[in-house]
Amino acid sequence: MKKIFLALALSAAACVAGCSDNEEVGYDIDSKLLLPKSGLQQIDLTETATRVDYNVWVYRSGYNDGRSTATLTVDAKALADYNAANGTSYVLMPEAYYDLPAATLRLGNDDNTVKVSVSLDVSAITAGSLYVLPITVGSPDTAISESGATVLLHPVRPEAEEPENAG
Repeated sequence: MKKIFLALALSAAACVAGCSDNEEVGYDIDSKLLLPKSGLQQIDLTETATRVDYNVWVYRSGYNDGRSTATLTVDAKALADYNAANGTSYVLMPEAYYDLPAATLRLGNDDNTVKVSVSLDVSAITAGSLYVLPITVGSPDTAISESGATVLLHPVRPEAEEPENAG
């Protein structure tokens, strides 16, 4: 019985020694900005779709106080880097095919996500199109997560099916 009490006493002492009132663990993690759905995102179109709105989410991680500002930009270099790394030959989507809002985004501890709606005019997108819209998050005051910095939007129209009795 003495061994049980001794074990409990030592466990309690270890727990008390591990706690400290003057130190908050985990609240010194620096903030980073990222796009949770980063990488190549295929947007499946219907045969008749002419317009698509795609939501790009920006997320602020970390536990330090403060605010972050962010912007989204079209990044041709990110597309070239993706093509080189993956052996693909995607083509930068023409500016007339999209509307990317140019607003500055503000994120903080209580509002750590922001949604930006990107409008795509897909009326000229055909089956087999290689058009991609690379969007990268940037910030003058907060670090950017390398693995979550860019989303590549790739609208894909299905191949037209031929009727069974054609011909």
